Amino acid sequence: MAILSSFYPVASAVLTYENEVDKCIENAANTHTIGFKGSMYRTESMPEHIRLRTNGSERVQIGEGSDGIYSGKVVTDFSEGELVETARPLDFAITGNAFFRLIGEDDKIKVTRAGNLHLDDEGYLVAPSGEKVMGADGAAILLRTDQVVLGGDGALVDKDGQSLGKIGVWVVKDEKELERTDDNCFIAKTIELVELPSNDAALRQCVLEESNVDPVPNTLSIAKYSQGLGYYTNVGGMTKKMDERINEIVSQR
Repeated sequence: MAILSSFYPVASAVLTYENEVDKCIENAANTHTIGFKGSMYRTESMPEHIRLRTNGSERVQIGEGSDGIYSGKVVTDFSEGELVETARPLDFAITGNAFFRLIGEDDKIKVTRAGNLHLDDEGYLVAPSGEKVMGADGAAILLRTDQVVLGGDGALVDKDGQSLGKIGVWVVKDEKELERTDDNCFIAKTIELVELPSNDAALRQCVLEESNVDPVPNTLSIAKYSQGLGYYTNVGGMTKKMDERINEIVSQR
């Protein structure tokens, strides 16, 4: 069976553009998700290779080429989203390169930038994902009330001035090593990646960080990748017909 070498670059382009469109749609769906960080695939080229024609024992180089492109590693944009003021005392925003750290049911090191926090049924401070927020001392923060004020030292105090705990603001040494989860959080692969903050990270109360996805360029990217997907899908159809015709000719000899 004859297989056109052009089939592979076309097929890889179709898959790559499909992935890019899906990622742009995911970004668009989270334009209003608090603390969301947009991401895209890094498009990579497949390795170059030499093309040979075989004539008996003789091999003749007839050119060089590649089997196309593919979707490489997902690259997340960790730049800060716009800060907006709210009236909720349990809304917090982090300025600087840092995250809230969460206490899950497993040993995974989970962090998030989503600061729209609330209390669970027991009165613990929890993230939108449902997990408890880790305090600066490494323990969960038991408030029992949402009427709290962020003190100058970062501690949360009640109306009587009694300290109820301090939210931990955790620095990630290498954000490229974080893996996104389905609940607007990230997993750090090793404990060494996460540490208590440096002086450039701060916590603000009654403020939220919005998604950093810019709708306009993201919409333009959807249009661009959709156009490319349509083009290569059509080319793939023509390539298939040409391949079928060549097979027909070869089988008649």
